[in-house]
Formats: sequence, C-alpha cells, structure tokens
Amino acid sequence: MNLDGELDQIWRSMGVLLKQLFTESSAHQLNLTLHLDRVEDQREIQAIRSMELSPLKKPSTKLPSLGGADSMLLDKINKLQEENAALQQQVAQKGGAASSSEQRVADLTKQLENLKVESERRLQEQKQFVMLQNMLKAKNEQIKKLRAEMAVKA
Repeated sequence: MNLDGELDQIWRSMGVLLKQLFTESSAHQLNLTLHLDRVEDQREIQAIRSMELSPLKKPSTKLPSLGGADSMLLDKINKLQEENAALQQQVAQKGGAASSSEQRVADLTKQLENLKVESERRLQEQKQFVMLQNMLKAKNEQIKKLRAEMAVKA
C-alpha cells in the first residue's frame, strides 16, 4: 500500500471513529457539537505537522476538548447530584414519617391492650354485681319466708 492509500485509510478510520463518538454520546444523552472553524485552524494543523516531523517528541496524552462537552457533562453531573440530594431528603422525611407512624401504632396497640384489660375487669365486676343482686334477692325471699313462718307460729 502506498502513502496515499494509507492516508485515505486513516481518514476513513477517523470518520468511522467520529461517527461512533457521536452515536455513543447521543446514546448517553450528551450532545456534542463539531466546530468546523477549529478543524480549519492553521495553528492546530501546524501543530499536527510538527508532531509528524519530530518523531522523538512524545505526543500529549490529553485529548483536546470537543467544544462544550465538558461543561455539559459538568452540568449533567451537577443536576444529577441535586436530584440525588433531593431524593435522599425525601427518603429521610419518609423515614421520619414511618418512625412516627410506627410510634403511633405502638401507642394505639398499648391503648387497645389497656382497654381490653379494663373491659374484662368491668365485665367481671358486672358479673359479680349481678351475682350479688341475685344473692340479695334470694336472701330477701328467704327472709320473707322466715317472717311468714314466724307470723304463723306466733
């Protein structure tokens, strides 16, 4: 393969890489924009030529920014952090509400137990009262009979 063929292959590969980059960014809801004026910037072109001419110089490991992608990513991160904080606050509020609801249920359960004990006590007292009334009636009947017998004997 000659030099022109290699350059042509490199350009096609770069086109495929750019297409993949834009596809992946849109899949992750990042909107990237291409600034054609930077593509045609002579200083950038000259910097690339100088990198080609000096093979001993190490290329920079930092990739150039693609326009507002960093600020958009930071905005997205900030938005998600705010949303996370709001959700954590809601969870904390609902957790507090749940604990107060649990306390209310415990209080109502205790009141219910107290009412059960009180109603059983009153029921027993009522039974005793009825039994005492029946005993009193029986004794009154017995006294009437004894008075009647004494009146007959006298």
